[in-house]
Amino acid sequence: MKLPIVLLLCLTAGFASELDERNRDLEVTLNRLTDLVLPGLNRVIRRAGLDPISLPDQSVTVRVGLLSYTSQLTEGSLSKLATLSRFNDVRLILEREQRRIVVDFNIGWPDLELNFDYNTRTPLVSLQGGVITNVENLQVRFRLAFNLRTQQFEVDDLDFSDTGKILLTFTGNDAFDHLADAMTNSFTNLFHGLILETVRKVALEPVQAVVDSINQAIDNVLRPERL
Repeated sequence: MKLPIVLLLCLTAGFASELDERNRDLEVTLNRLTDLVLPGLNRVIRRAGLDPISLPDQSVTVRVGLLSYTSQLTEGSLSKLATLSRFNDVRLILEREQRRIVVDFNIGWPDLELNFDYNTRTPLVSLQGGVITNVENLQVRFRLAFNLRTQQFEVDDLDFSDTGKILLTFTGNDAFDHLADAMTNSFTNLFHGLILETVRKVALEPVQAVVDSINQAIDNVLRPERL
């Protein structure tokens, strides 16, 4: 996850002089450069063992009218994380008055896939099978700035801009029509939240740690007296 941040750091030196030479903010797009970087970032995700990533077993209550059943979910995994894509223009903005260089874009996944085996027990029968959950176009807004006054990176925005469209597909059992709607409703809420939580932990939370480490490295070079 260091690549976009390091890329911005490299671009900073080349554009910093523009703030002194222009009387207005400047904005350029970096689509082609970003499209060149993303395949490398996806390779890093695969090499780190994050595609697929195993998930802990889950237990969910399935309600049918006044009745409640428990469904055990095992062998969970989230895949296609190494398909990061650009969803809009990547804007590099030079803010003259604030003396900041900002990169702002949406990055995300066209089609994440979550898999679990389920075992739903009722008084009459135990239903077993698999459930595949697809989330289409999950997007994160990434807005990172480099402050030329403080010589530090600042995370302006790093959160979900679109939580995606979710679709469930059951496999391995044709005789549970009366439970299908109830299981779909219960599983959808659980799986959507689980996908967002996993993406936040493996893709979003590390960014702030990387920013902090780079800022510390900058301090060590520019302000060694603090060591």
